[in-house]
Amino acid sequence: MAHKKQAFKWHGLPQAVRDREQLRGNLNKFGFDSIYTHVRAFHACCPVDVWEYFLRGLRPPSRQTVVSKARALFLGKGNPTVTEDHLREALEEVLYSRTDGRVYVGIDDRELVESCGHYLMFGSEAVAGVAADLTRCLGWNVQTLLAELGTPTVVVVDVPCSRISATTLEELSNVILSELEEEAVPEGSVIDFTIVVEHGLPKSSVVSCYSVLRIADAELCHDYVCDPKLQGWRG
Repeated sequence: MAHKKQAFKWHGLPQAVRDREQLRGNLNKFGFDSIYTHVRAFHACCPVDVWEYFLRGLRPPSRQTVVSKARALFLGKGNPTVTEDHLREALEEVLYSRTDGRVYVGIDDRELVESCGHYLMFGSEAVAGVAADLTRCLGWNVQTLLAELGTPTVVVVDVPCSRISATTLEELSNVILSELEEEAVPEGSVIDFTIVVEHGLPKSSVVSCYSVLRIADAELCHDYVCDPKLQGWRG
């Protein structure tokens, strides 16, 4: 059915009963990727230069990038001071688990802004993970160094269905069908639904971005920083 670009937008679910029934019927009959070519999604971050996304796309952090950023941000800072040994140990833990060549986007930016303030405050999960390890090791809040940099930002992207796994597309279709069975809510219910994109997205997928002036769970994030293990940062 879908020939020209047609992006599914969670905020754009039909409101009229007849339209909701028609979409439900089409999804059941034809399948998600026969109706839509892309999925509108959002990425929460805290870039120093937001134009990097428009020039390079949404790219997963490489190990080299994480190491160089961590060294520039943390080495020699604070009291007790972050030493080479401290940083090496923190990097060994994080590089193994957090540089998997993927980027993560959500279909509802409201959920990111209201419940995922740590991405907006601290940016890269890998670099923030290094800071969390250093915080536990040294006893002072290393993550405050991240909160002092960048601008809390939501990047808007259109993810091609061809870049989304069949399992995820089926799960998304089921979530939509379930939502369509409920009474219509303007812009849809707030939902936590993540799409994993292998190898990131090119700059052509970046639609726009906007700054977040107030982080809804900023207080929780500060608690999260004070005791990362208690708050579940590392699991």
